[in-house]
Amino acid sequence: GILINQCYLRNPVNCGNNNTKITNCICHSIINVNAGVIDHNVVFAMFSPRSAWYYPLYNVNNATISNNILLNWGDGFSGSNCQVANNISPVTWGENYINTSDWNELFVGPVNGASIFSNYHLKSTTGQGAGSDGTDIGIYGGTGFSDAALAPIPRIISKSIPEQTDASGKLKIQVT
Repeated sequence: GILINQCYLRNPVNCGNNNTKITNCICHSIINVNAGVIDHNVVFAMFSPRSAWYYPLYNVNNATISNNILLNWGDGFSGSNCQVANNISPVTWGENYINTSDWNELFVGPVNGASIFSNYHLKSTTGQGAGSDGTDIGIYGGTGFSDAALAPIPRIISKSIPEQTDASGKLKIQVT
């Protein structure tokens, strides 16, 4: 099993037909997943027509696909035996889907692909609290995405370590 979490992935993610969990990422096409999880992502299909990369999801089999925003639908979806729910896409797809192709109305913006210069916060109530886990659809739901590129939880926010021990030899460390 492979875990890919909170990443900007500017090329297609080729999972080699492995059990891969991709969460809270911004990427161009996810291909060759077998028995994985694709959850709370923003996925583009931006490469030439008639190739695997013209699909946001290509050759994805036996996977759970939920709470994603799929942009530039291209040729759509390629795969089988997937549980699909609570996604936003420009076509009818899976259970509890939200159909929209007006990305300017969905995101605060701008939308510049898998880039730190994009802003994928939801502008409207579309997708807010609509995820299968009760959080927002997209990268800010689930475990969340850090705009400051901080490591996924757990992470150290603050710490206090005294220079020496107390009278009984104990060192009182405070970590948040």
